[in-house]
Amino acid sequence: MKKAMTIKRNIYDFLKDYPLYKPFEAVSGYSTNCEGYTDPFMLSKQTFSAFCLNENDIRIFELNTTDSFIKFWSELADDGIHESLIDNNGRLDYIQHFEGVCTSCRKHKISFLLHIYSDKKIPKETIETFFSNLNDDPLIQQPVNIFIEKIGEYPKQKIKIDTEISKVLDRESCNWYFKAKSSLNDKLGIGAFAYFRRIIEKELISLAKEVSELKHSKSEKMKELILEYENSNKVYLIYDNIFEFLPPALKSFGDNPFALLYKQTSMGLHELTEEECLSKAEAIDYVLTFLIKKLYEEKTSFNDNQKFINELKK
Repeated sequence: MKKAMTIKRNIYDFLKDYPLYKPFEAVSGYSTNCEGYTDPFMLSKQTFSAFCLNENDIRIFELNTTDSFIKFWSELADDGIHESLIDNNGRLDYIQHFEGVCTSCRKHKISFLLHIYSDKKIPKETIETFFSNLNDDPLIQQPVNIFIEKIGEYPKQKIKIDTEISKVLDRESCNWYFKAKSSLNDKLGIGAFAYFRRIIEKELISLAKEVSELKHSKSEKMKELILEYENSNKVYLIYDNIFEFLPPALKSFGDNPFALLYKQTSMGLHELTEEECLSKAEAIDYVLTFLIKKLYEEKTSFNDNQKFINELKK
């Protein structure tokens, strides 16, 4: 049996973008010599980008340990994983406070309360043990993964709406989008799902019409499809048949983004749990963002091309 490869991921994007209580798989297939965040000091000096209030701009921050942290853990120095980091089931499980300090002004700080844990029992030794029979290795029999989640962050992340979204959606829908993203950040699944559904119900037809106005080989077919819907008021005619008429950039998603989003409007909130709503809201956000950004890129690209064409035709 071949030993699985250990993957230790950089936590830059986790510190920068992840909301509270969303687990980040920091290490897949942990091995005892990989320094997989099994010691709190391993998180020190990690970097991430964030908004600095002093610089009034995005800057690089560095994760630092506090003085009390250093004093406490230095006294508990151990050759392996310290027993205080292991729960009653033998799993890695600890919570620690860190401060991210702006590397530019050296004054503005972002505080994190991080929960680091493993999904299975983890060996306390940090020196690789070699087994003559790999089947005897517990990390082969039950591979261990290590996760990190934020359970506290101050100041709270600012919700940013991408330029493409603010230019494509109207003011009311942008307000709903902001509330949906805020709900996602606070892990409020039902609220996020409800706001995203409002956006879909209001904007999806408008997005389809905007795609039909793009200059591409199937735009006239799309316009015919939309006209058929307007005459029959059967909205499914658009979403079930639109994929073959989309420009290549929107087909690159690999499935029909319009049909996927429209399907969410037929589900009652009472049919889903909080966790299911949260999962669906995250998926809607991804697909909706893809659709809007590709539409914006196509429109912008066409306008830029036309500008230069017109200039050369003078």
